Amino acid sequence: MVTALSHAPAFVDLLGLEPTRAGAFMTGRSIKGARYRVFWPCRDGYINFIFYGGAAGRRTNEQLVAWMRERGAELGALAAIDWKVWDPTKADQSEVDAIEAPVAKFLARLSKREFLTEGHRREMLGYPVSTVADIASDPQLEARGFFQAVAGAAERFCGSFAVIDGARPPLRHVPGAPLAAAKSTQGEPAMAEPPRRAGSRL
Repeated sequence: MVTALSHAPAFVDLLGLEPTRAGAFMTGRSIKGARYRVFWPCRDGYINFIFYGGAAGRRTNEQLVAWMRERGAELGALAAIDWKVWDPTKADQSEVDAIEAPVAKFLARLSKREFLTEGHRREMLGYPVSTVADIASDPQLEARGFFQAVAGAAERFCGSFAVIDGARPPLRHVPGAPLAAAKSTQGEPAMAEPPRRAGSRL
């Protein structure tokens, strides 16, 4: 049961190690104390990616190496790894540094959109770190009609997260406007007082 709890109790009790915040890196994944990079600089921002183990990690790692090989990137230590048996929990810091070095050079040449598109095609784990501008221009959100215009406002706004009966409920007023003053698209108060049952107290 202890091992199923959050990281700190398990590592303190079982290994005598206490994971700490590490910025762009993650601790607590290796019994040898190695830290893994999670956020990688790319051509126009950052990418979130980490070396995983298991079936999902094996596919991602194999696809990343194949992608790098196709682009003519230097593989370094990656070229000799058998991902079917590689275990991230047993790697020491020198091993992690050796496999991450060529990846850092490769990702630095990519754009966030390029990583997302190709990573999706290859069924890899990882994603770009989006800015507000990235979210506002996201083609997936645009295709789903997520952003909406509101009468009287020049900006677009994030719409409802829910799609009900195949339609996204329209925004009825500018987000942040006082509800008492907000008007619906029909010109009526956006929130009416709920009806009371006969004989109910005020």
